[in-house]
Amino acid sequence: MGDEHKPPINLELGASVKAEFKAEIKAEIPSTSMGRLVDAVTDAIRPFTEARGLKADQIRLQREDVLIEVARRASVRLQIEKIDPQPIPAKTLVPLLEKASLEDPEDDEMIERWAALLAAEARDPGPNRRWFIEILSSLDGWQVKLLDAMGRSSHSREFFRVQNYTRAQVSEGFSSVVDLCAGNDVSKIRKKLGALPGYTMFFNGEDIPNTNEFEFKDIEEASSLLHLDALGLAWVNAASFVGSDERHFVLNAQLSPLGYQFVALFQPEEQR
Repeated sequence: MGDEHKPPINLELGASVKAEFKAEIKAEIPSTSMGRLVDAVTDAIRPFTEARGLKADQIRLQREDVLIEVARRASVRLQIEKIDPQPIPAKTLVPLLEKASLEDPEDDEMIERWAALLAAEARDPGPNRRWFIEILSSLDGWQVKLLDAMGRSSHSREFFRVQNYTRAQVSEGFSSVVDLCAGNDVSKIRKKLGALPGYTMFFNGEDIPNTNEFEFKDIEEASSLLHLDALGLAWVNAASFVGSDERHFVLNAQLSPLGYQFVALFQPEEQR
């Protein structure tokens, strides 16, 4: 019988959640072979884990602790909204729990996002949000906070207007603002760049020893922004221009419509 005929998994978001995660795993491989395989894997990863003071059992317990905290926060969200959790299909639930369990227990920002995603699935398991799982698992705390800030900066309608709906149109708007900056002093440039939506990084040519050798590759935020662009969550544009007497550089990231849909999932409905 195909997976489509199996009943969805019902995740109970409550105090008993720890027991839920201790499911029995069965395999066709003989137990002795399984034991040797586990020993081999443990030996292989030991050099990487022991440097952080982690043993195999600690890794397993750490992943359980992360999931327990994710489930606890999701349960609180649903209780506040007075919503009973709905059964979540295994095709969504299993990868969600797997990816969430890999987060650092101290990364409160990411744990909060996974809890929000789990609550969203339990609230309304109908829509296909599996792509949310893959995207969230590839982000870090700084990126999700930036996306959230960009999502809150404008009303949701702004992200779906014709002039903001495609990369080409956003790039055109960016270029228009940059053209207005040419020939101006730094104070006027900053004011004009302030009209750009999203996240803008301005590099004053007066602070750059050699503008002919300036590049973005060693700027950590620039790499993170390009990552968001590659995921389709933001559109990144960059340019250089001459002000009153120096060459300047600007990097701008704007939330894409897809990015807004991603961010909106983690926001209360009244804030969207």
